[in-house]
Amino acid sequence: MARVRTVTITKRVNKWEASYSFNGRQRYSFDDEGAAIIWAKQAEADMAKGLAPKPPEGHQPGKGQWTLQQAVDHAAQSHWNGKAPTETKMVLRALGANTKVGAIDVLMAERGLRELQLQLGNSPNTTNRRLSALRVVLKEAYRAGVISSVPLLRAKEIANERSFRISPALEAEMLTWAVAKDTAFYDFLVLSLYGGQRASRTLHIRLGQSSASTADGYVEDEHLCFPKSATRNKHVRTTAVPFRPIIEEVINRHAATKGATDRIFETRTYKWAYETWVKMKADLIDHPDVIAQKRDGEPLGQDYTIHILRHEFCSRLGDEGYSVAEIMDYSGHKLISQCDRYVKPQRVARRAKLARQAGALPIGLPGGEVPDFAPTRPVVRLVPKAPAPTIETSALSADALAILEALKAAGLGDVANTITAAVATKKA
Repeated sequence: MARVRTVTITKRVNKWEASYSFNGRQRYSFDDEGAAIIWAKQAEADMAKGLAPKPPEGHQPGKGQWTLQQAVDHAAQSHWNGKAPTETKMVLRALGANTKVGAIDVLMAERGLRELQLQLGNSPNTTNRRLSALRVVLKEAYRAGVISSVPLLRAKEIANERSFRISPALEAEMLTWAVAKDTAFYDFLVLSLYGGQRASRTLHIRLGQSSASTADGYVEDEHLCFPKSATRNKHVRTTAVPFRPIIEEVINRHAATKGATDRIFETRTYKWAYETWVKMKADLIDHPDVIAQKRDGEPLGQDYTIHILRHEFCSRLGDEGYSVAEIMDYSGHKLISQCDRYVKPQRVARRAKLARQAGALPIGLPGGEVPDFAPTRPVVRLVPKAPAPTIETSALSADALAILEALKAAGLGDVANTITAAVATKKA
């Protein structure tokens, strides 16, 4: 029995598209539905005879009259099941939504995306994903008969895939800079570096569960929780990252002044985070740990971008011997291939050996002690501090007591306690 082949007619943007499968999927675009139906009936009759349908009369590939926005909308329906990926928004930004697809060539595409990469401080990998999305858009425009060929867009080869590493010394410089310039940026750095999420997700963390936006991250049971969502930068896994003391300090400080489900960063946006990062980078570009990581042939600190906070989170877990599955649980990566570069096999084996020894591994995630220069001291410590030593006031002069009180009033209670302990020891 002969196979029945049909033509499907769908409205695409301001056109009608007739598509069929005969020695490969084919699509043709029509100005009105009636013309599409008439051609579809003839095409179905040809296919019933085993013949390939003839192109519609007047079909002239190469007109290129669609705008890039129209081509993206078409690809969203024909290739992405109704929802174009985030990368297409950046493609529109780089090349212009009203640019005619017939005018897009290799030079225009690669130059526009490269300039956007430098402007936003993205990695070449990010640009490659945008090129891939653009190829899909142009391929769908070609299949619709709008352009006569697809430009040969090539992904940039990346010789060195390592990410910039944030040393403890550089982290301290970054955090102290942020405390001096903008406390909110200190909080952003802490939650990004020790929460492991992309910048857009960090900026949408709430202090508690909220039905206001199921795409937002939130705080629950001493965890930063990030629900599965396609609206916040590609995440497809639900993650829950345990608090570390440095995160706890941030959360407690905001909880004291905000509502139970308020967003930590309120109206602050990625633009604010990016612009502040650029200022910090300019001030710290001569830091020895930045200079030491200079790449051959690249500007100093080229990969010193906001996204390295996420890379550093994963890399530190790898340094501690966490497996790829464990890192993926905390970072939200979808594929092992995206995350396996952080894994250190010999350290995973050592950690697995320690795990078999009762009590050999500490609970929670490593690191993240609250620095002395944090905006406030944490309300709760994982390790309670020893009580401050006391001495009889008669052992100190009135001037000495006045100095200690002044230190405490200035927020330097630790210094006052150190002096008190030294006096107590000497007296003993």
